[in-house]
Amino acid sequence: MGRLILVGRLVLGDLRRHPAAAVIMVVSIAVAATMLSLGVSLSGASERLYLQTREATAGPDVVTLGEGAGADTTRTLKALADAPGVAATSPVRSQYFTEITVLVVGGWLLALLAVIGMTTLTAGRAAQQVRRVGLLKAVGATPGVILAVLLLEHVGLALLADLIGLGVARLLAPELVRPSASFLTTGAGPTGRAVLVTTMAALLVGVLTTLRPTLRALRTETVKALTVGGRPPAYHPWLTPVTALLPVPVMLGIRLIARRPGRAVLHAFGTAGTATALGALAMVFARPLEHWNLGPATVTDLIDTQVRHVTLGIAVALVVVAVINTLTITWTTAAEARASMAVTQALGATPGQITAGLSAAQLLPTLPGAFAGVPVGVGLYLLLGPPTVVMPPLWRVAGIPVVILAVTAALTAVPARLSTRRPIADTLSLETA
Repeated sequence: MGRLILVGRLVLGDLRRHPAAAVIMVVSIAVAATMLSLGVSLSGASERLYLQTREATAGPDVVTLGEGAGADTTRTLKALADAPGVAATSPVRSQYFTEITVLVVGGWLLALLAVIGMTTLTAGRAAQQVRRVGLLKAVGATPGVILAVLLLEHVGLALLADLIGLGVARLLAPELVRPSASFLTTGAGPTGRAVLVTTMAALLVGVLTTLRPTLRALRTETVKALTVGGRPPAYHPWLTPVTALLPVPVMLGIRLIARRPGRAVLHAFGTAGTATALGALAMVFARPLEHWNLGPATVTDLIDTQVRHVTLGIAVALVVVAVINTLTITWTTAAEARASMAVTQALGATPGQITAGLSAAQLLPTLPGAFAGVPVGVGLYLLLGPPTVVMPPLWRVAGIPVVILAVTAALTAVPARLSTRRPIADTLSLETA
């Protein structure tokens, strides 16, 4: 019991010292869990609700359309509601759940971005974790206790995010699943299969993104962990002659990417996921809404309406997570390169060049991801969408990568600029202390 209390106190203490990282992790995984849960659990839910309504009413339900919204129409509809055999009534709403596929694909894209965000956070805190392991080893903590502390923190946050995601999915499911409010029940929450899938995904994200740096920290010698900290980045001497003739910001960006190439690859994949959703969104909104003429009334195709709502929601969620990841990656890169950037600045580089170099380290991997993701999104819509396809204007599709690059440049400028405000002497003395 004493060991459990110790582990719990150490976890809570670390969360209090780093609340921003915990919040970012929970938000990223919760958004991904919400979409993944909806995609897994709502397959066939509309059919189930229809069968439940049919069984309760001993026959098919009826949709009554009234022309206009005047007093006569309201009076007529109320009379129908009081007719013999009518069990319950509710107004028709223009919502329809269609392309389980949209939610599943969107959920996996969000899960990819959540993994990228968590991996970046874990890597950014590697030096802190190594020093923390050194302190725990110095005071006599066993490897089992250290492993429990470091894993419990991230796995606990992942499970908390999973619970939040399942709760949000429970609230959204009735709004997505019903073709109209004429169904008599709204029992369309996450199924047991959805709970299992999202929980396992959250556990895998928490374990896989934490286990490697934790084990590496455990293998680090105690004295080295207390004095040196995290693993130094890879050094490539061939970069000096290759980048010598490039502009200073581009040279610094390439050198930062070469120090952490895995992070650049993850950032490119994350950008590609966001661009995929935006490309599919452009295809969805290029197709005009269909209308059905039913006597005096005209009804919008509910399927098209709901496809637009779901796709737009997923795209917005992906953009939010991508923004968080971009800020996290830039801030982590700036923190890790603080000493080398201070040396570069001492050798003559201006703060503006340092800022541009940190932004270039994010823009260079963003470039292939943005231009590759849009065609993938268009292709997915052509493969999984309706048979009738309307291509959007070329400028709208081609403008997506340009907008992504512009937004990335704006987002990275703020943390990059803030990282150059510390005096060079303070940075160098802190790193060599």
